[in-house]
Amino acid sequence: MAPEGFDFIPAENSPMKKPILLVGNEVSGTISALEYRGTSSIGKKAFIDGFTGGTFRPNQPVTRGELTAFLARNLNISGSGSPFKNVPAGSRFADSIAAVSAQGLLRGKSNGTFGAADSLTRAQFAMMVSRYMHSVCEDAAFASYCALQPSTVAYRDITKDHWANEAIYAVSAAGLMNGYGNSEFRLKKQLPVLKR
Repeated sequence: MAPEGFDFIPAENSPMKKPILLVGNEVSGTISALEYRGTSSIGKKAFIDGFTGGTFRPNQPVTRGELTAFLARNLNISGSGSPFKNVPAGSRFADSIAAVSAQGLLRGKSNGTFGAADSLTRAQFAMMVSRYMHSVCEDAAFASYCALQPSTVAYRDITKDHWANEAIYAVSAAGLMNGYGNSEFRLKKQLPVLKR
């Protein structure tokens, strides 16, 4: 797994015998594990595929579209078409975008577009992790994540009216993501490459 990012462990490889989402924290060097409680289990599939032509591109930032393909494949969820005006049906990520947005894990932009080719930012990833974290809150094993009070850390680059403010502080309180030594979260920093 990359220093900051996530990976999945299928149920058959998990010590809990349940599918697990691992979230790596680049700043603190910690890894947190959350159980996936979706509609079906993770199958035996590649976590992240390479590109056409047999390349893997480990130094290329992850795009929002790639993240949806990764999530849909590994959470074994499906959809068809896309609810976003800039993602036509039949396009490369249309079905995975439909599946992941239907689960509420990753949403479009306020202008009705998705930005499938845009690099994933730390703020967007914090929002997705927060939504995922709250989706598992019904399980007593994860109650500690759900009962956390907002983080007491103050990030100087986040305003109270920022769209990801609550999510960033929630994932910080859970220890899933931290800021940097200069009290910045670095909202727009591209998410480092996931384990492709």
